[in-house]
Amino acid sequence: MFQYILFDFDNTIYDFESANQTALNQVWVQLSQEFKINLEQLQQQYILEKKKFQNYCQNASSHHKLIQMKKIFEHYHLDMTQLNKYYQLYLESFNQSIQLYPQVLE
Repeated sequence: MFQYILFDFDNTIYDFESANQTALNQVWVQLSQEFKINLEQLQQQYILEKKKFQNYCQNASSHHKLIQMKKIFEHYHLDMTQLNKYYQLYLESFNQSIQLYPQVLE
């Protein structure tokens, strides 16, 4: 059972984009090495796939990283059994990268 639930609306306690970018970079580096994909092309393709999906979906699920990563796996015809491994890498890296803004704890 949870003791506390904390919501961070619009970057009020930490910089989401910084943690997100760090986590995505870690995923893309590892993915490009494992599947021999050019890193810059992979990053550019992610941006393209993300925009296409967000334009198509236009709801909160369009921001879900697992779905966005799945679009990359589909584009490159990668082994879908590896998708969860990379999503977990993203989550772990994201959580480790969170830096609270100054004086949040106070």
